[in-house]
Amino acid sequence: MAVTVTADLTPIDDAEATTNWTSDTDSPAQNTSLQREGNACNGFQLSNEAGHIYRQNLGPLDLRNTRVYVWLRAGIAIGTKAQGGYRIVLGDGTNIIGYYTGGSNEPGFTFGAWVCQVIDTANLPTAFATIAGSETNLNLAQITEVGGGFIAVAKAVGNVDNCFIDIMRYGKGLVVTGGTSGDPGAFTEIIAEDEDSTNAYGIIRTLEAGVYGFQGDLTFGATGSSSTYFRDDDAVVVLENHVHASGSSTTPFQLAVYGGSGTTHFELGIPVASGDDQIGRNGVLWRNSNPLFNRLSWVADSPHVEDILLYGMNLIGAYDPAKPESVLFSPFANGADHRLSGVIFDRCGQVSLGQVVARNCTFQSTLQGTGTLGYGASALLWADNIDLKNSSFIANQFESIFGEGVSGSHGIEHPASGTFQYVGLTFASNDYDLEFSAPTGTLTIQATQGSNPGTYQITRGGVSVDIQNNKTLTLTGLQTDSEVRVYNNVGGEAGSAIAGTESSGTTFDIVYNYLGSDIPVIIVIHHLDYIYQRLFLSLGDSDASLPIVQQGDRVYDNP
Repeated sequence: MAVTVTADLTPIDDAEATTNWTSDTDSPAQNTSLQREGNACNGFQLSNEAGHIYRQNLGPLDLRNTRVYVWLRAGIAIGTKAQGGYRIVLGDGTNIIGYYTGGSNEPGFTFGAWVCQVIDTANLPTAFATIAGSETNLNLAQITEVGGGFIAVAKAVGNVDNCFIDIMRYGKGLVVTGGTSGDPGAFTEIIAEDEDSTNAYGIIRTLEAGVYGFQGDLTFGATGSSSTYFRDDDAVVVLENHVHASGSSTTPFQLAVYGGSGTTHFELGIPVASGDDQIGRNGVLWRNSNPLFNRLSWVADSPHVEDILLYGMNLIGAYDPAKPESVLFSPFANGADHRLSGVIFDRCGQVSLGQVVARNCTFQSTLQGTGTLGYGASALLWADNIDLKNSSFIANQFESIFGEGVSGSHGIEHPASGTFQYVGLTFASNDYDLEFSAPTGTLTIQATQGSNPGTYQITRGGVSVDIQNNKTLTLTGLQTDSEVRVYNNVGGEAGSAIAGTESSGTTFDIVYNYLGSDIPVIIVIHHLDYIYQRLFLSLGDSDASLPIVQQGDRVYDNP
């Protein structure tokens, strides 16, 4: 086993004894053959009824703004989630409440016959059973009872226990360290540690071969002295939608890469090609199954990480509206050693690349709903020393996700004035390609190598935006001393002049500023010895050449 998995979880009780355990329907009893963790679990019997089993005389524990994990097992038919098939019990000695967390229709995080039920105490379920006192008076800072509950919808057979509870914890998730370049860590090792009956963390599991589900934070590397070398590919990792009401800004889920005095190497996927052309294959797909409900952020901004190498990765739904940027990479000097190649950010909040080298990435369908001063936010924050090339910004459209009444979403946000160069950055179907959010000044964009920004929005008082996206149409084969005029095409008639010369050489360059859509023009060519020409065409998003063939004018006489 290459990796070391440490639980960022605090045990409440491991159900290895019945001391201080109680039930509102039956006396708890030990069972040493069905346990999920350790050597025993506690059980009781239900028959066409609801019942709860819980540990008393705790702490008290401060369970504010945390997640509580409880393993439950039903050996009898139970009700739906709406009926309170599975429940988590919290009590402060006077007020004891059984919150509905799952049921026969939504069993949750299963392992064999066991399920790990979870609640977010910052946003508790609105459906519950009152065991004692009042739910509105429950003091989460002084919890003395924690447990589980069920509602059985069948009659018990025999005089045996049919509902069970095992280890209970509260906290965030798992921290992964260890591994070497010769023996790197992998997802299968993390899951093996979680599934082991010695641990039974209830954070990550196998859904099918190569597909994994998680319901807690996953942290790779540590801020201490531990070293980490993690490398995997061809995996799908899904944040499951089991944690009730995990929409609180105080308890978001987090995927993180940290480093300390040891070394941290985190690598996913396989690189293809090199340099500015590099993409990736066999990458890892991370997916938030409900990004508008489960808040999820990606944090990889530690100044102490040696290598973060992501090839062909797809990050879907890393979205936490309470954070300015939902996806963070290193703004420090070590960022220049990291690499993102062929990475797709899909339905995420705003991404900050820091100084990480990013090539051939895609930023699409940003979900961030609260940008600068209430405007729809941008998919990417343009920061100091950014190193981004050959990437796309697609369908960043606020209205299509959140409804009417907003100002729109953007591809790139520029929070500072100045002159910046785009290299191979393409834009399509955004509300606005750019957002200029500086309080003053001018933003100048020099679009090069196929970059095509066109639309922009000034959201905070900046003076102006100047997009310099010069393209050239070269007329070739001209007769020397030809007069060339280029006009905007206004309904088939010549409008304002945009280029021209009184006397050409054999070529003439029409230089124009391309701002996202083709420019219809009329080109007029005169020469005393040749027939007048009038050409109708459109100036496009790339440099081009157009050969001109001029026919001699036989009837022209110039005495």
